[in-house]
Amino acid sequence: MKKYLLCLVLFISISLCGCNNGSDEQHIGESTGFIEHTTDRQEEPQNNDVEVEDILPNASDDMREGDLVAVGESWEDAYKSIICDIDSKLVDPYNYNLGSNGDVYLGIHDFNNDDIPELVIGDFVSAAVFTYENGNAVKVADLYEPEEWGGINGLYYKDNHIVLVNSGSGGSGYVCFTYDEGEYVIGVYDDYNPDKGVINGKQVTGEVFRQQFNLAELTNNSRIEYSKINEEDGLILVVNGESTTIDNLDFQLLEW
Repeated sequence: MKKYLLCLVLFISISLCGCNNGSDEQHIGESTGFIEHTTDRQEEPQNNDVEVEDILPNASDDMREGDLVAVGESWEDAYKSIICDIDSKLVDPYNYNLGSNGDVYLGIHDFNNDDIPELVIGDFVSAAVFTYENGNAVKVADLYEPEEWGGINGLYYKDNHIVLVNSGSGGSGYVCFTYDEGEYVIGVYDDYNPDKGVINGKQVTGEVFRQQFNLAELTNNSRIEYSKINEEDGLILVVNGESTTIDNLDFQLLEW
């Protein structure tokens, strides 16, 4: 059985692993991620050997009530309110019940080039992306690995792309996010199935996937390290080695 190993070193060490070595190649067909405002893309014909209908279990073209998560006079205020309650804003789709233990991914980047950055948060189970619209912070994506892969070994950012990686001894699983041609895009790929991938819930050839997400390039020297959150004496953040309170947070520290 192929195994992906999730090795987490926080205040304690936790190991999670699991994958399927069956010849039916089910890795890509499992649920992962949520995305708003998706539109049809021109893709390669689907191969019925891999089921992809659950790849985006909460996909919707309309804003759902639960996606409106924070209100502020500015995007900075709205994003600070999310950071103050970061664990509740991250999904735990497989009930790992681990929590972030203060180690979190934090970043801002203007994916859609509208002069207002998106906020990215994450831990070793999932990541989330928020945008700011009409005075509200709105979640546009929950990103997590398929269950048999486990959690997140590393998060990478490069060239308007996020890549979540779960690494094993014989290969890795990847969940990718970007903004392209007017829509947010999620991609899923497995080293054990290099001839196929999934983009926004539709199976595509490996070649089409690599045109959208060049994994070798995107994961080259682009790893994002954890930030720290300490709530014992109020909310204290440590970002890139610098300590700050949430009230005094300089968002330039979070720019990707």
